[in-house]
Amino acid sequence: MKILILNSQKDKFYLNKLIKIFKNYEDDKIILSKKKIKLQFIKKKKVDIIISFHYKYIVTSDVLKFVNFNAFNFHNSYLPQNKGMYPVLWSAVFNKFAICLHKMNNKIDEGDIVFRKKIKIDKNKSLFYAYNAMEKSSLNLFKKKWVSLRNKIKSKKRIINIKKNKVKISYNNNFKSQVLLSTLKYKWNTKIIDVQKNYKLICKFYNF
Repeated sequence: MKILILNSQKDKFYLNKLIKIFKNYEDDKIILSKKKIKLQFIKKKKVDIIISFHYKYIVTSDVLKFVNFNAFNFHNSYLPQNKGMYPVLWSAVFNKFAICLHKMNNKIDEGDIVFRKKIKIDKNKSLFYAYNAMEKSSLNLFKKKWVSLRNKIKSKKRIINIKKNKVKISYNNNFKSQVLLSTLKYKWNTKIIDVQKNYKLICKFYNF
């Protein structure tokens, strides 16, 4: 199978760990792209599966249809909570950390959930610590699930998904994210507890 990995990060540390998981299968070919992909590219490369891993662009409907919606996105939140950008930041605000892999559809972070798991992180740890903890947990769980997921895709069997019921839906607002980030003295090295304090203060000031 041909697996297209979409990634927009400058730091390739975790991307390389993800690629290593796929390299366990000699008959699978890995294709990488950081650019906005189009149907013509997908057809030319004869892509079977798409994996979105910190990719900043929206994958269009025609591309998803071509791969029979065998397209998956990593998202570090307890979906459908904290959809959208800066999931680690908002997970810190609400003190609810989680890892998630979901199927991609025409809407942002709304596809069926393949796996989802809560992660406990101490409030005195930094945002950067939380990010690393979530990335490691996400890739470890994906490694365990990939064998079964790959076999189901290859044999065209139904993928059993997690139900989204009893979870409050929320969307991360970009304006609020930028305001909150501007208040963090130590940026991503800011402690989670201080992120929460700052959010309470700006809520009063901006009447969020």
